[in-house]
Amino acid sequence: MKLRNSNALFHLSRRASLIAGLLLLAGGVAAKDAADGSEQDLYVEVKDGLVTLSVRDVSLDHVLEAIASQSDLVVIGDATLVQRITIDFERLALADAIHRIMREQSYLLYAADANEESYSTIWVFSDGPAADAPTSSEAASDVEFLHSKLLSDDPKTRHDALKALRKLKGDDVVAPISLALTDGERDIRVKAVYALADIGGSDAAAALAAASADENAYVRAESAYALGMIGGDTAIRVLEHALRDPEIDVRQSAVEALTDIGGGQAVRALGIALKDTDAGLRLEAVEALEEIGGKTAMRLLSGALEDPDDTVRHAANAALAELMN
Repeated sequence: MKLRNSNALFHLSRRASLIAGLLLLAGGVAAKDAADGSEQDLYVEVKDGLVTLSVRDVSLDHVLEAIASQSDLVVIGDATLVQRITIDFERLALADAIHRIMREQSYLLYAADANEESYSTIWVFSDGPAADAPTSSEAASDVEFLHSKLLSDDPKTRHDALKALRKLKGDDVVAPISLALTDGERDIRVKAVYALADIGGSDAAAALAAASADENAYVRAESAYALGMIGGDTAIRVLEHALRDPEIDVRQSAVEALTDIGGGQAVRALGIALKDTDAGLRLEAVEALEEIGGKTAMRLLSGALEDPDDTVRHAANAALAELMN
């Protein structure tokens, strides 16, 4: 679809932000820790599951953050890791590396799979493990435990639990992630939308249908866009309603989502957008129909030749010419 306005560019940047959450850093990270008024060295490289670390008087939280940025490890907990460490080692397995740097700190490292070949989450405790914490490294698959953390009063704990659930994926995490769609913090609800888009499937689409009625327009817009990533009949039915949303941003997201889904049902739904009161949205619908193509799209574009806006009429005429060629 031709991008002719800033709103379309916004959708493109949003797609990039959704995908960016799935990418890992490929090389080492060199950082400076300026605490206590002095700069100290920190070098971390995680490659093929092996950690190389060179640290000189750096706070433990910064070390964990650097490792997490390359290993996709989620750090959760209620401890403030202000203690400073100096340590060097090369190419240690992640579990061994964590053990080396966390010798004086209570923590649990959760396996991402039953064979404990990779790890998804480290839970750090200030005064020893909490009573309700899992007691096995296999607890990364303990959805109920992370589900309970979504009920925490602390927004950061809820946010971190949501990140851990997203990494687990699978149908069993859809229900707890759906709980986050009712969170009082808008940003957590949006993160839940992204997580459901990442997981996909009919259950995730059904959960996003509920989010499409959120009181916040930004959440509704992101939900519509996420439905486009999942696709399917449920998504299209919800997007038809989103095309009638009072907020233009939500309607624009619905057009973009239907374009991504494509097919005859999406084309018929876009007919709703051709009747929108906003000429810009009608123009986007014309461009979407051109991109999807087909006989039904051409019929709808023929009707757009009578649009009251010159730009829309000219775009419809150009789209028809392109499709006929």
